[in-house]
Amino acid sequence: MKKRVLLATLILMTSSLMAQDSLTVPKMFKYFFTINTGFLGGERMKSITFSANTVHGITIGKRLRVGAGIGIDSYRDVQTMPLFGQVSFDLIQFENGNSVFLQANYGWSHAWPQVQDGYVSNPTSGGKTHGLILGYRFAVGEMNISLGAGYKYQETRSSYQSPFVIDWASSIYSPYSQVIDHNYERFTVMVGVGWR
Repeated sequence: MKKRVLLATLILMTSSLMAQDSLTVPKMFKYFFTINTGFLGGERMKSITFSANTVHGITIGKRLRVGAGIGIDSYRDVQTMPLFGQVSFDLIQFENGNSVFLQANYGWSHAWPQVQDGYVSNPTSGGKTHGLILGYRFAVGEMNISLGAGYKYQETRSSYQSPFVIDWASSIYSPYSQVIDHNYERFTVMVGVGWR
């Protein structure tokens, strides 16, 4: 009798263990990767320039995404290469997999100057950058397409030196130079393609 009970118990345990294999356990962390492109609009939309970046990171649970990115932003006077951290949170999720998200970026940018007539440009240094975007993400199988709009801030410092000017009265030549700190504030619209 004891052997039969033991055998029945082993069969039930084995069958329940086999059933466990077919269960799908949701992953807590998933890798994601996105490519974004768009424009930066400033000075009451008189200046429209280009922006692009790529972000790699992980999705934590169902709503939170954390990643790191690199990009290129074009401004009237300088080009920048931002290196940044990104945090994104799905505010609203729909049954079809689409979501409304809020995304924040913070980092530092390397910068280099645009060529300007009449000036010899010295090295340009970058500075901090940050931004906030509200967007909508469409789920398309394992891919997603996102549309977003928001605000971007960028700091740079540029120094310029004019060609030599001779002051005939004092017989001294001296170049004209200046240092300019730029704080760019831009409206941005981005379109992205990503893999979950």
